Amino acid sequence: MNNVSERAARKIGILGVGSGGGNIINHMIEDGIKGVDFYAINTDRQMLNLSLAPNKIQIGASLTGGFGSGDDPEIGRKACEESEAELKEIATGIDLAFLVACLGGGTGTGASPLIAKILKECGALVVAIVTKPFKHEGEFRMRRALKALATLRSNIDARMVLSNDKIVEHFGDHLFFTAFRNIDSLIGEAVKGVIDMLNRSQMGNIDFADFRSVLAERGLSGVSVGIGWGENRAKEAAENALNSPFFELGDLRSCRKMLINVTGDERMTMKEVQIACQTITENVSEKTLIRCGYGKDKGLKGRIKVTIVASGMEEKLENYLDYDGIIRDLRNVMPIYREGRIDLKNREIPTFLRVRQKVD
Repeated sequence: MNNVSERAARKIGILGVGSGGGNIINHMIEDGIKGVDFYAINTDRQMLNLSLAPNKIQIGASLTGGFGSGDDPEIGRKACEESEAELKEIATGIDLAFLVACLGGGTGTGASPLIAKILKECGALVVAIVTKPFKHEGEFRMRRALKALATLRSNIDARMVLSNDKIVEHFGDHLFFTAFRNIDSLIGEAVKGVIDMLNRSQMGNIDFADFRSVLAERGLSGVSVGIGWGENRAKEAAENALNSPFFELGDLRSCRKMLINVTGDERMTMKEVQIACQTITENVSEKTLIRCGYGKDKGLKGRIKVTIVASGMEEKLENYLDYDGIIRDLRNVMPIYREGRIDLKNREIPTFLRVRQKVD
């Protein structure tokens, strides 16, 4: 009974920041995700009025007049600073926060890092769910998104990163709005996977303390979800979680701790659970500490869902920094870069040797 009471007492908040984040949580609400509090946070009053979230927070009302950030992250950041007291009020008491934003624009890009910081200061575990811009939106917007993602890292416990170009790659022939709806539903499934891990795990008993312990590991932490159906549904679900074409999970071989949750309907067999878990454990180091949980969800209707929470992973710095853009900027002010004497393609060679090779 104590465990049930502890689970029920945990407060989970899903915060959609900016217009993009707001659209995603609208679809989560339509899909019927339960047991969480939804918050829409925006500088644009009109978009807030369209939100389905029961809790709406307009930030930077004095700064923007309710007309949005004008696609300027600096305005988004300043709007967040203006409304910091109100944001702290809603952050207080949240145990687990999902921070949802589309990076590259104004409000989501500028405000998300500060909102994450506020949530952390108020004691919440913070999972950022963010999208990166389409390539056709231009390099400037992508660099802006990567900068925001790098800033977010210091104030979040885990992240789920989705590249919009994957939408074109996998749903390119779908109707435009249907493709986005599919992605929003996928993000919702990932969020629901974590919620189910904490609230539905009926065997293996993954609880909030386990979740906090895993995310406390230093290094990169990530979340992924996979769904399988048909004869090989267990293996398919596990492989989809491991190799999600949408979520950039990270290098699992360097993972130090992992939670695996396998959820199915009443027809899920013991062997299927073993196949799902074994498929994942075969792809991690023997030093990885693994905890498994198992849940039942009649709503899956013949499908199996596997959720992975991995932490302590290594990640290449290039995933967050745009070296080509940095060099282009440096060439405008420093002769040695302008002359092309620095080659960042071979960063494993010490700088002084690379410079000497260019001179020779």
